[in-house]
Amino acid sequence: MSGDDTRGGKGSDKASGGTSGDELELASADEDDHPKDGDGEKEPRTVLEGADGATTVPPTLVVRRGAGVGSRLAGMLAAALGLIGCLLSFVLLAICIRFGFSASSVAETTAEPLAAAVDRLETRIDQTDDLIDRDGVSGSDFRELRARLDGLADSATSASQAFSAIDDHVLYRWLPIDKSELSSSLNDFKQGADESNGVALAVDSLSPAQAARIGDRINDMQTSVSGTGDLIESTVDSLKNWIRLSALGGFVLSLWSLWAQISLMKRGWRGIRGQR
Repeated sequence: MSGDDTRGGKGSDKASGGTSGDELELASADEDDHPKDGDGEKEPRTVLEGADGATTVPPTLVVRRGAGVGSRLAGMLAAALGLIGCLLSFVLLAICIRFGFSASSVAETTAEPLAAAVDRLETRIDQTDDLIDRDGVSGSDFRELRARLDGLADSATSASQAFSAIDDHVLYRWLPIDKSELSSSLNDFKQGADESNGVALAVDSLSPAQAARIGDRINDMQTSVSGTGDLIESTVDSLKNWIRLSALGGFVLSLWSLWAQISLMKRGWRGIRGQR
């Protein structure tokens, strides 16, 4: 064969059976783009053809797996805590509502022992004043006066203790209620009653000077005891207002807590369902 034929044969072989480097690269890329199934065969990809004849290959959809076991457990825990928090928030709401509507009765009940102690104190003061003779007291009148002064001191102590029960209360002690004037008045009663009783216990009868001293003390107590009643009423009114305000604040906080717990419970439920 001639050299032309040989060259022609070789060129024919290239055209018919051989592949160029560019063709090999395209074939390799085509194999990479088409994933194979379990038998090693290529899975055909859907080709979309537009109205203008152009073909496009749609993107491969990736299916996300659901949440893992840890995420689901965390979701269950969050949902449980949210449910418990909702129940507690409802209980707190009910307490705040009841506390606010019963503010008047709560304040009056709290101050009732103090008001009763001051009433007894006023009665003791009047009874003691009836026995004071500024010219002196002796004999049976003195013994009765001593008993009245002893009862007066006990009543003043009871009034101070009733006030301390309010002043040291676990809730009311933090309320900004001005109780200083009432406290000062009750301390004056106790101090005056103790001093008068001390004088009577130290002697067997009262001289005119001693009787005048005790009489002045009793008169001062009579003058101020009615003002103490007004101070108690003012304290009760202030206590009512602050109880209502505290109940309102607790109500708002309860609503905020309820909203937060519902959000936590919803987030936990999404975690259980495998959602983000």
